[in-house]
Amino acid sequence: MEDAFKESGIPKADVPKRLAGALLDEALVSAILSFFSVGTLGLAYFIGQDCIGGQSAGRRLMKQKLIDIETGETVAPAKAAMRNFVGFLLAVTTVGIAVDLVLIVVREDGRRIADLMFRTQVVDVAEAAELERAISAPSAPADMPPQPVTF
Repeated sequence: MEDAFKESGIPKADVPKRLAGALLDEALVSAILSFFSVGTLGLAYFIGQDCIGGQSAGRRLMKQKLIDIETGETVAPAKAAMRNFVGFLLAVTTVGIAVDLVLIVVREDGRRIADLMFRTQVVDVAEAAELERAISAPSAPADMPPQPVTF
């Protein structure tokens, strides 16, 4: 199914916008932590940030979303939470953050470690809508020859 996704020509999300969205989300987590002094609330936001429509606050502002590359549809909330939990575990190390940033910039599809593990990708919302339309469009069976037209 991933080959079909690659053949669709859906490009990775705009990298500067993706990084700006991530910075906005990090600022939101920091604000939650500093105002409430509750680490659990910040962690809950970090893990759950993409669970509603595949968009965190930063992604929503940057018009990007997280999709499941196996289906081309918005990622399921449980999959998004697991992906973000792995991202959190990597974020506690400078090396994990650095590797993810390099992958986002260098890989053609912009997928980071957790994206590779959970088969997800951040894309621009317009591109995601185009992919969902293409997937939902009915297609003729490949093994059925064209039928003659009779009058």
